[in-house]
Amino acid sequence: MSSQIAYNSSNNIIQLLTNGDFSTNDNVSHNRLDLSPGNLIKVDLGTEMSVDKLKIAGGNANWGGNEMPKNIKLHSSNSLDGPWEHIADLEYIINGTSNRDSAEAQEISFTEKTMKFAMLTFVSSHGNPGIVVRQLEFIGKKVSNYDNHKKDINESCSKITELFEELNVDKNSVIKCKEILEIVNSKGVDVSSSFDPLTTQSNNIQSMINGFNEKFKNISLDLKNLINEMEIECNKVGPLNDFKIE
Repeated sequence: MSSQIAYNSSNNIIQLLTNGDFSTNDNVSHNRLDLSPGNLIKVDLGTEMSVDKLKIAGGNANWGGNEMPKNIKLHSSNSLDGPWEHIADLEYIINGTSNRDSAEAQEISFTEKTMKFAMLTFVSSHGNPGIVVRQLEFIGKKVSNYDNHKKDINESCSKITELFEELNVDKNSVIKCKEILEIVNSKGVDVSSSFDPLTTQSNNIQSMINGFNEKFKNISLDLKNLINEMEIECNKVGPLNDFKIE
């Protein structure tokens, strides 16, 4: 039983089209979906998947026939309402149009693509004015959250680096100002009035350090949560080798 759900152009569910019954006998007539060239079917894959095949059965369940789909356009999206990205032009290839082999489901391959929703636009049949689809299913694997976790960790590490760099710039500025004042003071010039702004700036840096420490605590907590989530995900998909923060 497939967890994928098919919809028509009005986003109404098409019953039984993705129930996993690819059998070829008279009892599958209830799966028969009659289409016209240009009609489309949307499919909710149930979760984000990396897919590279479409398994599809068309035409008469016993002998195929000219009403089997031939040319199909494949689009993908993150939403059932689009926008849609064109992925591939598919062709349903058969050996003749009136034999048992043609009634069997076909697997059409295309370049691997990560998607949550797919849209199939049926362009033409193998000769009949109408097009018949009995069953379909996208084949692939569930996408792990590993890549998303890795991205979040890298972004958090970048934030830490930026805060360090920002802190060092201000710290170096204060040190440089102090060095200049000490040189001027050594030459007998009264620079006592300049120390107040320097003190203010030093206090500002200390405030910034305190704020940085708080941000660092939050980022560290986020990283720990991400690591825990990754460990859970690893247990689902198996060991991950050579992981490193870029």
